[in-house]
Amino acid sequence: PDGDLLVGDFTRLLRIRAADGTTAWSADRICAVSSSCGAATFGDAVYVAEAAPGGNVLVRFDLATGARQYESPVMTGFTLQNTPFVGADGTVYLARTQNNVATDFLYAFEDTGTGFVERWHVPAAWTTFSESALGPDGSVYAFAPGYELVRLDPATGVPTASAGLLADCAS
Repeated sequence: PDGDLLVGDFTRLLRIRAADGTTAWSADRICAVSSSCGAATFGDAVYVAEAAPGGNVLVRFDLATGARQYESPVMTGFTLQNTPFVGADGTVYLARTQNNVATDFLYAFEDTGTGFVERWHVPAAWTTFSESALGPDGSVYAFAPGYELVRLDPATGVPTASAGLLADCAS
């Protein structure tokens, strides 16, 4: 809220003060793929995806101090090249994909303030660098398997509309 810059890299998460460029805090973290380690914020939280035994987890850090607070249950699959994103209601989304139908899902988590509760997960197309979006009504826009662009109900993950298959993406 004060314009500070949050930087997620392969091994660290940093908050850099907008006022003078100094580091407010630095926290250790482990990203699955070195070029895809961005962070998302909401309220007093910073969210990142991290590699973990058996897959990946969503991790919450405190925005003010950089303290690691808690993590989600493991989402299976290793490679992850997407960044979490957060809805206006605080729902945290992550497209955990690696080009494998057994592990490629878009997840929605509720942050309870003490942990994460999975709201839903739905099959997703393999994407890199977060090709998902949120509409003004809270709808989630994402690629379903086959690179079908769909609008999902934010409460259930059920598709409510489709723009059809995008042929150029399916190769």
